[in-house]
Amino acid sequence: MTRDQDSNDERFDRALREWAARPPATPAPAAAARIAARIPERAAGGGVWRFAAAAALVVIVLVGLSLFGSRGARPRQTAHVNASPPLGDDVVVQWLDPDTPVYFVLPSDDRLKGGIS
Repeated sequence: MTRDQDSNDERFDRALREWAARPPATPAPAAAARIAARIPERAAGGGVWRFAAAAALVVIVLVGLSLFGSRGARPRQTAHVNASPPLGDDVVVQWLDPDTPVYFVLPSDDRLKGGIS
């Protein structure tokens, strides 16, 4: 620090000590009473507003839970099983994809063997 800064700091410290040493302009009890007199008194109906606000909060929470809280409670999807109705012994089903079955019908006797079906 320079000399000017040191002298400024010392002057400020001295002025602060002098200001802190002087007596208060107003006694503490009188100042407290003056401040308390400026604070407005609470209205008697404040409890009604608190109850209304609490009831509104409860309603908002319940509506929110009913709309958004049940998303995780939905039933799971079950696996799709490719099942076909009971078929005879001469029918074979081949599934190409989950929605496309191909039915092969085989002749039950040997007379059509090797022919076009």
